[in-house]
Amino acid sequence: MTSSIIPTHPLHHLMTSMRMLFSDVRYAALAVGSAIGLLELYLALFLLSTTFTIFFSTNVPLYTSTAIVLTVLLAIMGGIAIAQTVYILRVGQALRPGQGIAREAAGISFGALSAGCPQCASLLLPMLGIASSNIRRQLKR
Repeated sequence: MTSSIIPTHPLHHLMTSMRMLFSDVRYAALAVGSAIGLLELYLALFLLSTTFTIFFSTNVPLYTSTAIVLTVLLAIMGGIAIAQTVYILRVGQALRPGQGIAREAAGISFGALSAGCPQCASLLLPMLGIASSNIRRQLKR
């Protein structure tokens, strides 16, 4: 018996998701606005801890340019993540009315926690009974 599964490109699902998200102008505007807001937040936090003069004079140019590029990319990805989260919550609410948005919000939150902070997830989620790990065995000792 042969399998009829057609292999897809590894980025197929990502590209489909981005097309669905950015086909609506509201979500594209939310992504851009969130990215700009995150960039402003990063800049404000940066200026609380140091100044541009100190930052540029104490770091080598490679580190400085890499830090700037990665900060901008992080803000863009954060904006897309915020827009994607809002999109998922709205579509989920429309497809399954009456099931509650709290469960979806909790699922997205724990998913973001486990993807964004693996160390936090390996300790926190088993304590909440959501995932299993060796920590339960260690806590029982």
